[in-house]
Amino acid sequence: MPGTSETAKIRDNLSELMKRKDVMEQLIEAYRSQGLIGEQLVDELGFPRNDIDLVAVRTARNKHVCLQNDHVALMKEIEKSLQNFHQIKKTPPKFDNTESAPTTRPFARFELIKPLSPAYLSGIEAQDLLISFDDITASNFGGLPQLATKMAEKENSTISLYVKRNEEIKMIQFEPKKWDGKGLLGATLKTL
Repeated sequence: MPGTSETAKIRDNLSELMKRKDVMEQLIEAYRSQGLIGEQLVDELGFPRNDIDLVAVRTARNKHVCLQNDHVALMKEIEKSLQNFHQIKKTPPKFDNTESAPTTRPFARFELIKPLSPAYLSGIEAQDLLISFDDITASNFGGLPQLATKMAEKENSTISLYVKRNEEIKMIQFEPKKWDGKGLLGATLKTL
């Protein structure tokens, strides 16, 4: 699939940026509580309060503001990476036409695709009907655990799967692998 390595680089970069964002948001929340944001640092007469450590509160407020600025810059970087990712995803992959599409009926439907999951990154969309998953078709489909077993066997390897989308059959190269969410797929399937 063209752009796969580029897509993988951007995906890994996005994953790293998202982790940094999560840590930064936790720090912002911690400094918000330490900085007593919204509270006065002087009493009603205008003197510094003696019940708080003013140096620690001012330092926490400073770090809070600095982190908020860093957060804005990080969000712009994430936005730019997402735009690059979607730009690469828009270029249609070159499908291998040497292999003929299966003619069996669909046996499962993708209900929910989690963002940045392996399913999402391979181009699977919600409401796609699964016709073939590697060597599993409607005739030998034994249930969703069979698909989970197949993904575990083929972890970090490419699987060809065929989906029916808007009356059109598409071949998708899918690589089951661990990601920030649960499982190797990152999607909810429902049997038909």
